[in-house]
Amino acid sequence: MSYGWERLPTLVALFSLFLARHSGVAQLCNSSPPVEEIESVIDIFKATDGDGWLHPWPVDPIVENNNPCDYWYGVSCNPVDNNTCHVVGISLQNNSLAGTIPESIGGLSYMRSLYLSENRLIGTIPKSIGNLSQLTIFEAFGNQLSGSIPSTVGNLSQLQTLLLNENRLTRSVPGTICQLTQLIDLELQTNRLTGSIPQRIGEAKSLQFLSLDENELTGSIPFSIGKLVQLKRLTMTRNHLFGS
Repeated sequence: MSYGWERLPTLVALFSLFLARHSGVAQLCNSSPPVEEIESVIDIFKATDGDGWLHPWPVDPIVENNNPCDYWYGVSCNPVDNNTCHVVGISLQNNSLAGTIPESIGGLSYMRSLYLSENRLIGTIPKSIGNLSQLTIFEAFGNQLSGSIPSTVGNLSQLQTLLLNENRLTRSVPGTICQLTQLIDLELQTNRLTGSIPQRIGEAKSLQFLSLDENELTGSIPFSIGKLVQLKRLTMTRNHLFGS
């Protein structure tokens, strides 16, 4: 997915997250993360055919012998509470993941960025995604995810980027997305979404990029969309919208 020049200010603002995504911040930790986090990370490996990844993790059968913060591919860690090491980022885009996103991913409560795009993921987005209260970026475009977008995404109060385009998502856009006042980029195009655009979409006041094209949306365009004063790009083509 390519970004146009109009996105440059946003990308600059998120530069620190980019560094966390690509640098080996794991060396900042002198210990393993909590067992609960280790188990959640291993569950991702098991649920998505980890042995078939382009860059597999060295998972040991004994949970306690694993340390995802020891330079595992795409895993970023930082000492957070009282220097306790926590998993803060997972970047597995274009890594041949095949399977489902496990419900236990919600156990990674310190995670700030999650990149799962351009893989072969199927199934639904787990409701437990709403437990990731510190998440700022969630990208899972270019997969085969189905079902509805869980309403629990409304719990992600720090979320700035949500890219779920080019999947097979159905049902309506959850109204809880309107609660995300930090959200800058929302891309849901090329899915099978139905229903109307949430009437309170204007409450997501930080939106700069909103893409809803190539779905099966109906109804009129909400008046509240006029409150999105920072909006730079809005696309809604190839739906069944009506009205003026």
